[in-house]
Amino acid sequence: MFKKIIALAVLGSPSIAFAQQFDLECIATQNSTHPFGPRLHLQIDFDERKWCRDRCEEVEGFAGIEGGEIVLKDGVDNLGYTEKLIYDVPRQAVVARWASGEAFGREVKYRCKNEEFGEFRPYLGEVVRPRSNIARIFYSKDSRKLSKMVKEGKVTLGFELDISAEGRITDCRIIQPSEVEKLNEGTCALILRADPPFEPARKRTGEPYATTYRSRVTYVGKR
Repeated sequence: MFKKIIALAVLGSPSIAFAQQFDLECIATQNSTHPFGPRLHLQIDFDERKWCRDRCEEVEGFAGIEGGEIVLKDGVDNLGYTEKLIYDVPRQAVVARWASGEAFGREVKYRCKNEEFGEFRPYLGEVVRPRSNIARIFYSKDSRKLSKMVKEGKVTLGFELDISAEGRITDCRIIQPSEVEKLNEGTCALILRADPPFEPARKRTGEPYATTYRSRVTYVGKR
């Protein structure tokens, strides 16, 4: 069982018992890796001990305070990853780490801009999303050919797509590969041929921007 931990650390400060509120727009300063994306939005109210993430669909209370860290959430995510999100208040920077197991294997650094905080409100931007069910691609004849490369059992691949501001796929790469290289190559080739349209990500102003979309596919071998 994996555990998800999202923590906020106030570094270089002896106490977090002072009034602070943050509405953070964060952009990755390096190539981001699954499961963290290139952008992150956080709203944090130290006074109320509440926070929300991205679209702010659910406002949650802090899970606890441990020394100089505020544990925002402690639970299991749907991908089975351990996550840790640390906010450096003086530098207005976020470090996101993830792992499966005890050791944190990857890290993404974000530079944040603190917007004016009023009250918790739904995030007005739009995340990138397919216009139709992208899973249909993997029920095609070409997809069945790929499944035949799996001799037995199941093989799950994770892929990342570059999506333009116009909602078109510009590139594909495998971020959770299998040992069968042709299966990795064939998955991206299949997606690029199908070229499913996407609703582009949008800023709060409504302006579309290029971003990435991540998902996974499982191939089932012969029974």
